[in-house]
Amino acid sequence: KPQQRFVVYLFDDFNAAFEDFASVQAAMQRHIRGLATIDEAAIYTFSGRPQLDFTSDRDRLLDTVAKLRSSLADVTADAAKSCPNINYYLADLIVRQGDPRAKAGAISHTVLCEHVPPDAAEVIVMGESQKQMTFVPYKSRMSLRTLRLAVKRLSEMPGDRLIVLCSPGFFETNANRDDMQQVLKAATQANVTISALNVRGLYSNEADASFDNGDTNQNWRQYRKQSFEAQEAILEDLARGTGGVFIHNNDGFRQALDQLAKPPEFSYVLEIGRAHV
Repeated sequence: KPQQRFVVYLFDDFNAAFEDFASVQAAMQRHIRGLATIDEAAIYTFSGRPQLDFTSDRDRLLDTVAKLRSSLADVTADAAKSCPNINYYLADLIVRQGDPRAKAGAISHTVLCEHVPPDAAEVIVMGESQKQMTFVPYKSRMSLRTLRLAVKRLSEMPGDRLIVLCSPGFFETNANRDDMQQVLKAATQANVTISALNVRGLYSNEADASFDNGDTNQNWRQYRKQSFEAQEAILEDLARGTGGVFIHNNDGFRQALDQLAKPPEFSYVLEIGRAHV
């Protein structure tokens, strides 16, 4: 007889943009409705609101999914239309590493989107970068602690134990490296598999296309692409470190959730082209 499965669906409402969160929420509803059977599933969020402990009641699961909301309304928001759109990766390049090209790209971008002179743009860029350097390590630590609590809750359950993490990723900083190692150690000891879906969907630089400014802005868009890759790296590390599956650059969220909810036989990275959600 197959072991009973216990699945925690963990939603990153700290870092997911509203439109990405709405897409994965709709896909999650279709995923639950399409399950032939439900063993025991729980729904947790990084913010703790809403939250549902283990149940096999499909209606309760659907009701909780309907209440999911992005809470990304803070100083570290990475909305594509914000100006300047600086996240922790770029802030680290500018502030800690002193990368002149990253700074020049951010200033040029800010001049165009804020319609200010370069001196004023530099002040804005440095101020936003300092915010990221201050608040993101704290937020990432809280995210990892929530993940560790989910691992602890699963460790109490008999049978197959799986976390399906839905997130655009978050930044592993020097301040939270120990927290990451604690998550991996706890998951390994408790035989908890962590699989992850990058809810950003297909990668695109379309958000910055309207700010085309020759070579300087080409640099800016390249840094943005690198920052997305750096942000999702933690999802791949969590999956690889626990024998899970990592799906990214893919907007077939329903199919992805169907796959991730199955205990994987081995760890790999899956990249799929455009599909209908």
